[in-house]
Amino acid sequence: MEPLLILLVIPVIAFMMLRADSIRVNGLDPETRERYRKLLPILSIMAWAIGAFFLGQGAREFHLAGGSYKLVLVTLTRLGIGAGLFYLGWKVWQVSLHAPDSDLPLQEVVRRDQQATTAKTAAILFILLPLALPSLILLAFLGFIPILAYGSSSGLHRSVQLQLLWTLVLSTKNDMDLGTEVQGLVASLEEGSFRNRYSGRGYGRSFFGLLQVPFLFFVFIPMFMKARKRRKMIDQLSQLASSLHDGTPLARALSYQSDLLPAEVIGAIEAASEKGDVGDALTKIALEQSRTLERNSLDGNSPANGASYAVAVCAILFSVISFIMYWIVPKYKDIFEDFGVALPELTILVIEISDWFVSYWYLAGPIIFLPVVPFVIAAVFLVDDSSRFPSFVLRIFPRFETPMLLRRLGYVAANKMQLQPSLDSLAKSMPDLTRSRRFERVGNRLELGDSLGQALQDEGFVNSRESHSIDNAAAIGHLGWALSALANSIQQRRINRSRWFMEFIRPTVIIFLGFLVGAFCIAMFIPLVKLLGDLS
Repeated sequence: MEPLLILLVIPVIAFMMLRADSIRVNGLDPETRERYRKLLPILSIMAWAIGAFFLGQGAREFHLAGGSYKLVLVTLTRLGIGAGLFYLGWKVWQVSLHAPDSDLPLQEVVRRDQQATTAKTAAILFILLPLALPSLILLAFLGFIPILAYGSSSGLHRSVQLQLLWTLVLSTKNDMDLGTEVQGLVASLEEGSFRNRYSGRGYGRSFFGLLQVPFLFFVFIPMFMKARKRRKMIDQLSQLASSLHDGTPLARALSYQSDLLPAEVIGAIEAASEKGDVGDALTKIALEQSRTLERNSLDGNSPANGASYAVAVCAILFSVISFIMYWIVPKYKDIFEDFGVALPELTILVIEISDWFVSYWYLAGPIIFLPVVPFVIAAVFLVDDSSRFPSFVLRIFPRFETPMLLRRLGYVAANKMQLQPSLDSLAKSMPDLTRSRRFERVGNRLELGDSLGQALQDEGFVNSRESHSIDNAAAIGHLGWALSALANSIQQRRINRSRWFMEFIRPTVIIFLGFLVGAFCIAMFIPLVKLLGDLS
């Protein structure tokens, strides 16, 4: 019964919720939209019913005596699914109460949009529920690939950004053609690409080169991922050069290739273009980016180092545990059984874990690689370019975009220009509808006379203290400086917390590895010493 619910019934109900909500918003006529809006409470009740079933099954297991760790894991899974279904049903029920009304205040529109976003995210998670276990197994053995790829490509991305910025600075200062200079940058990057570096030298045509292919594939996966990232950026630079050759303004051409530069940089270039001092603005931006890159390169706690350290430690941990559980513990088990030695509880526990590891080795990987997750989170927090976050994360947590938005608005305010055009441009460049509408609402509230700080606070970008700081700075005429300083403060606090967390987790992993080896030695050698004493 439970496998059928998890693999079929729950994903179908979640998909129906998504479909009904989509038609509720985008239906052809009001009758269709209203009909599907009334369907949402029915689906919520169905989710609650299934959630109650899982909660009942989980609660019943607590009354059973002699529960093992397997029973505890199954019980927690049931309770988690049940609680999640109740949460999903509650959010969808809230969305079903959103009757169409064109005269809503902006605060109510923001609240409804946040509720709909949360409901959609929960529904998508339950649609993917059947893939949870395969995903964990895949993550255990291939999860290091995106971590290493991130570590290898983060420096490349910033390096190409700096080369592009300084190319634009020199071209603007010396009145050179931007398209030609960007095309020259493309040619220089092409010369250093992986394909040109290793093609035409006989590697692919020799027997030794063919033998290298499997080795390179498994050992140097990050190198290939880095080459792919490099190829993508070269293609985007080529398209940028073509747009500039066609006479497209620099800011608009960069907005078409939004992955090349952060959104706040593009906004600053837009503001400088309208004022006529693009060269000075590009120089300031390039100097700031250069200082950031230099500071990160001199810092040993970079995201790439943290991710690589986490992968190395967890790989060693997995190797040690696999060798002990698969090879050493069974040998000791046979010795103890042959001599009939009375085993202490710690030894029995280690032998049971070894038997489980041998039978379910493909599930042990996700458990062992769980320490990687904090490192990945810390590395993500150290990224100062919000465009590298997944779109669904930014949709749920707008706070991640706060430094980017404040810097962009700070550049505009420092040049004594209106903020609404920059917000409209940012909204049009967003590929996600929810995020686009969020920026549009901020611009609309500014046009209606609301304060910038309150508008940003209602959308979840800043807290109340930061909102008051923005409004006070706007009142005394220092809005541009305050927005930039606040963005730097938020980013620096995020970096400091992430670095502290990484420094805390590194010795913790080593201590855990030492504790594991110590527990094995104690568990195996206590009965072995007793056996040697009996034999003597």
